Amino acid sequence: MQETRSKNASRNMKFGLINKTVSLALPFISRTLILYLLGTEYLGIGTLFSSILSFLSLVELGIGSAIVFSMYEPIAIGDNERVSALLRYYRRLYRLIGGVMLIIGTALLPAVPYLIKKDAPEGINVYILFYIYLVNSVISYFFAGYRHSLLTAHQRNDITSKITMVVSITVQALQIAALYATRNFYVYA
Repeated sequence: MQETRSKNASRNMKFGLINKTVSLALPFISRTLILYLLGTEYLGIGTLFSSILSFLSLVELGIGSAIVFSMYEPIAIGDNERVSALLRYYRRLYRLIGGVMLIIGTALLPAVPYLIKKDAPEGINVYILFYIYLVNSVISYFFAGYRHSLLTAHQRNDITSKITMVVSITVQALQIAALYATRNFYVYA
């Protein structure tokens, strides 16, 4: 048992480091491209909306950590029925959290133009753009958030890191290609 935990910890650390490196490098490349192709206004709006949505993620209130903690015992004793029941419950919780974030984000829509210091770039509807960012953020709560907790409870964050890395590379590559081809920030978002 101890050997398995040590092996998992080592694997988690290795892939966590690789994932962190990729997750820091790719946005740098895409932000540089936004700056080069579209200008600072677009980069500022994207950063502002990302910051607002990071703040909205406080709605979770550490439920993810509590979820992982509550699964340790049933996993350790092999109580698969209880783990399944907990996952079903957490799926409902995460969907509720996603719904609350969507409601709060939608309620913030009228204030979005006031959060922007200068005028938005010409041809950009900040309401639509914010909603695109909001939906991109909320969608993980509806479909995958609770599954991540199962891997964490099994001390297999390396799997999550690998999936996150592949998805990040794919999404960033598609965003960069779309931005370069269309020079349209909506398509990028």
